[in-house]
Amino acid sequence: MAQQTSDSAARIVYKISSELKALSMVYPVTSKLFSIKLIESRMKYMDSKTRLRAIRVINCIQTGKPYKL
Repeated sequence: MAQQTSDSAARIVYKISSELKALSMVYPVTSKLFSIKLIESRMKYMDSKTRLRAIRVINCIQTGKPYKL
């Protein structure tokens, strides 16, 4: 028989980062602008190939056209 754990031990809790908290105070989380600003805020940590892909994703969000490889 499997051993039972308490609810608090079995739960995985997601901690919201400070950048997400700050952005969510300025922009609605469901808006396109929130997504764009979040990607832009993380671009400084990306390598060049990932940064180019992020720019294309931002362009797709703005125009509404699908991302093509």
